[in-house]
Amino acid sequence: MTRLLATLESKMPGSKKPGSTKPRSGHPGSNARRKKLIAGAAIVSAAAVLVAAAIIYPGFKTAEVQLNDGGVWVVSKSKNAVGRLNYP
Repeated sequence: MTRLLATLESKMPGSKKPGSTKPRSGHPGSNARRKKLIAGAAIVSAAAVLVAAAIIYPGFKTAEVQLNDGGVWVVSKSKNAVGRLNYP
């Protein structure tokens, strides 16, 4: 009798044998849901990495100049040069 029940249970759709690693096919949308979840997690992770990099990055060094001392700044775009004339 137990052998008959075991045989009937193994032939039922959606039943799982002991030791079987194959997923049940009773959930038609589970793969699509899993893919959406993984894609969402990847987007959130990428955004978190970009925000962390923007916060940690020290930026470019800049020159602190005083523009009210009577000097003149001269710029040459063709030579990529910057100069200052000190005419009071």
